[in-house]
Amino acid sequence: MQILPPFFSRIGKLIIFLLIEATCFYLVSNNGVIQRYVLPSKIRDIQKSAWEKRSNVISFFNLYTVNDSLAKLNARLITKNALLSSKVARLEHMLSGGDSALFALDSCNEFRFKAVRVIRNSVNSTHNYIVIDKGRKDGIGENMGVITTNGVIGSVRAVSDNCALVLSFLNSNQTYSARIGNKGAFGPLRWGGGAVDEAFLSEMPQHIEINQGDTVYTSGFSSLYPGGIPVGRVESWEINDGAHKIAKVKLFLDFSRLNFAYVVSNKFSKEIDTLIESSKHITEPEV
Repeated sequence: MQILPPFFSRIGKLIIFLLIEATCFYLVSNNGVIQRYVLPSKIRDIQKSAWEKRSNVISFFNLYTVNDSLAKLNARLITKNALLSSKVARLEHMLSGGDSALFALDSCNEFRFKAVRVIRNSVNSTHNYIVIDKGRKDGIGENMGVITTNGVIGSVRAVSDNCALVLSFLNSNQTYSARIGNKGAFGPLRWGGGAVDEAFLSEMPQHIEINQGDTVYTSGFSSLYPGGIPVGRVESWEINDGAHKIAKVKLFLDFSRLNFAYVVSNKFSKEIDTLIESSKHITEPEV
């Protein structure tokens, strides 16, 4: 049997076929008006589609970097907003006849905010926790508050070099001080252990008017969280044990969708804690 030369092998036949196809394509595209304009247009459409898909893929993988940058920018804006709010409040105090010396204290606000990312989160327990991606190396310490622009997340309870454990507000042992609007009354806000978007504001005096839809804010009576952070709206209220009102609050923060957050540091926290600790040893003066 005669053996065909290598040129006529299977690979050779494929090469010849491709050359013929390319030649036909060239002849067709250059010998007709329709082919001359339609084919390049189709090729450009295919290229455009490929470029758009490539751009979308690159944008997707850059989302984390973009979100991280936006979170850091937001942290700086929150810090500036807290400082400006402090200045406005003290200016109003001065204009209303208060001590003008207080206004000089606003040159340096006590709260600072650091953007962090939530890397682990639980919502299905009575003692829920959260893990964030910043730790001791980033200036995170125990007993720092953790917030978003929609409410309070919790407080830092344990810290390693690169991450920290946050005790979630969705915990039967967690409370923080909150107030209703600008009515002056405040009390402890606590999760009820049921729905993750509901909490209860208790110990409100009976003479304080509470209306459905009233906004609830952090009170500011804490070294962990600044005041004025909106946390939810009043859904209903009732009188508890004939002494105080208790309000059911619909939280703004969706704990099941936590992504970025802000750790709050108070430069006076150690001084405040030391003062409170020392006060425990103060006895009543003899009369």
